[in-house]
Amino acid sequence: DTPRAVSVAVGAGTPTTSNVTVTGYDVYNQPMSEVIATGTTQNTTVNGKKAFFQISGITNSAATAVAITVQTTDILGSLQ
Repeated sequence: DTPRAVSVAVGAGTPTTSNVTVTGYDVYNQPMSEVIATGTTQNTTVNGKKAFFQISGITNSAATAVAITVQTTDILGSLQ
């Protein structure tokens, strides 16, 4: 498959700012990570900028009162 960027969606309620750290590998099997800040606005989605080929872990920096969903996007990386 093609490397893809990751998105973090914040659910309804009163979210607190937290950092979601995604770790994994690029298409060349080089380790990489990205920190995506969620912000405090409910029902929003923040797209990451790095294209992951494999994801090995996802961690959140703080407990949250709302649901946080992490998924891949249609933002594709390069296979150069």
